Amino acid sequence: MGVLMGVRDRTSISESDWKVYKRIRDRAQDRYAQRVLEEADRIRQDGTLSVQDRHAELSRMVRERDKEMDWIFDTLRRSSAVRCLMMMRSHDLVTDEEMQSFSPDVQRASEIP
Repeated sequence: MGVLMGVRDRTSISESDWKVYKRIRDRAQDRYAQRVLEEADRIRQDGTLSVQDRHAELSRMVRERDKEMDWIFDTLRRSSAVRCLMMMRSHDLVTDEEMQSFSPDVQRASEIP
Protein backbone atom coordinates (compact mmCIF):
# COMPACT_ATOMS: atom_id res chain seq x y z
CA MET A 1 0.00 0.00 0.00
CA GLY A 2 1.51 3.35 -1.02
CA VAL A 3 1.83 6.28 1.32
CA LEU A 4 0.21 9.56 0.25
CA MET A 5 1.07 12.53 2.46
CA GLY A 6 1.86 10.04 5.27
CA VAL A 7 -1.70 8.81 5.30
CA ARG A 8 -2.00 5.50 3.51
CA ASP A 9 -4.02 6.16 0.36
CA ARG A 10 -5.94 8.75 2.43
CA THR A 11 -8.00 5.88 3.77
CA SER A 12 -6.08 4.81 6.85
CA ILE A 13 -4.30 6.63 9.64
CA SER A 14 -1.55 5.59 12.04
CA GLU A 15 -2.34 3.92 15.35
CA SER A 16 -1.35 7.03 17.33
CA ASP A 17 -3.57 9.29 15.17
CA TRP A 18 -6.38 6.72 15.47
CA LYS A 19 -6.27 6.99 19.28
CA VAL A 20 -6.38 10.79 19.05
CA TYR A 21 -9.20 10.61 16.48
CA LYS A 22 -11.42 8.45 18.70
CA ARG A 23 -11.02 10.84 21.65
CA ILE A 24 -11.67 13.95 19.54
CA ARG A 25 -14.56 12.31 17.69
CA ASP A 26 -16.33 11.74 21.02
CA ARG A 27 -15.91 15.41 21.93
CA ALA A 28 -17.12 16.52 18.50
CA GLN A 29 -20.22 14.32 18.80
CA ASP A 30 -20.97 15.90 22.17
CA ARG A 31 -20.61 19.38 20.65
CA TYR A 32 -22.91 18.44 17.79
CA ALA A 33 -25.53 17.00 20.15
CA GLN A 34 -25.35 20.13 22.30
CA ARG A 35 -26.01 22.30 19.26
CA VAL A 36 -29.02 20.17 18.33
CA LEU A 37 -30.41 20.50 21.85
CA GLU A 38 -29.91 24.27 21.77
CA GLU A 39 -31.69 24.44 18.41
CA ALA A 40 -34.52 22.32 19.83
CA ASP A 41 -34.85 24.74 22.75
CA ARG A 42 -35.11 27.69 20.36
CA ILE A 43 -37.88 25.95 18.43
CA ARG A 44 -39.67 24.90 21.63
CA GLN A 45 -39.62 28.46 22.94
CA ASP A 46 -40.69 30.14 19.68
CA GLY A 47 -43.93 31.80 20.72
CA THR A 48 -44.66 32.92 17.16
CA LEU A 49 -45.50 29.30 16.24
CA SER A 50 -48.42 27.23 17.46
CA VAL A 51 -47.69 24.16 19.57
CA GLN A 52 -48.45 21.93 16.58
CA ASP A 53 -46.16 23.97 14.31
CA ARG A 54 -43.36 23.82 16.89
CA HIS A 55 -43.79 20.05 17.13
CA ALA A 56 -43.67 19.70 13.33
CA GLU A 57 -40.62 21.96 13.08
CA LEU A 58 -38.87 20.10 15.88
CA SER A 59 -39.56 16.75 14.23
CA ARG A 60 -38.23 18.00 10.89
CA MET A 61 -35.11 19.47 12.49
CA VAL A 62 -34.32 16.26 14.40
CA ARG A 63 -34.65 14.15 11.22
CA GLU A 64 -32.32 16.52 9.36
CA ARG A 65 -29.77 16.63 12.17
CA ASP A 66 -29.80 12.83 12.54
CA LYS A 67 -29.00 12.48 8.83
CA GLU A 68 -26.28 15.10 9.11
CA MET A 69 -24.82 13.41 12.18
CA ASP A 70 -24.70 10.08 10.34
CA TRP A 71 -22.89 11.77 7.45
CA ILE A 72 -20.38 13.61 9.63
CA PHE A 73 -19.54 10.77 11.98
CA ASP A 74 -20.12 7.81 9.66
CA THR A 75 -18.95 4.71 11.45
CA LEU A 76 -15.93 4.30 13.65
CA ARG A 77 -13.47 3.03 11.00
CA ARG A 78 -9.90 3.99 10.34
CA SER A 79 -10.64 3.96 6.62
CA SER A 80 -13.14 6.84 6.95
CA ALA A 81 -11.43 8.81 9.73
CA VAL A 82 -9.84 11.49 7.50
CA ARG A 83 -13.11 12.13 5.61
CA CYS A 84 -15.05 12.31 8.87
CA LEU A 85 -12.45 14.62 10.37
CA MET A 86 -12.84 16.91 7.36
CA MET A 87 -16.60 16.97 7.92
CA MET A 88 -16.17 17.68 11.63
CA ARG A 89 -13.84 20.55 10.81
CA SER A 90 -16.24 21.96 8.21
CA HIS A 91 -18.93 22.09 10.92
CA ASP A 92 -16.57 23.72 13.46
CA LEU A 93 -16.73 20.71 15.77
CA VAL A 94 -12.97 20.36 16.26
CA THR A 95 -10.82 23.07 17.80
CA ASP A 96 -7.48 24.23 16.42
CA GLU A 97 -5.89 23.03 19.64
CA GLU A 98 -7.35 19.54 19.12
CA MET A 99 -6.06 19.48 15.55
CA GLN A 100 -2.55 20.03 16.91
CA SER A 101 -2.84 16.61 18.57
CA PHE A 102 -2.72 14.92 15.15
CA SER A 103 0.37 14.26 13.10
CA PRO A 104 1.17 16.91 10.48
CA ASP A 105 0.16 14.40 7.80
CA VAL A 106 -3.37 14.00 9.17
CA GLN A 107 -3.64 17.75 9.70
CA ARG A 108 -2.81 18.34 6.02
CA ALA A 109 -4.96 15.46 4.74
CA SER A 110 -8.00 16.74 6.64
CA GLU A 111 -7.75 20.36 5.56
CA ILE A 112 -10.92 21.80 4.14
CA PRO A 113 -10.44 22.87 0.51
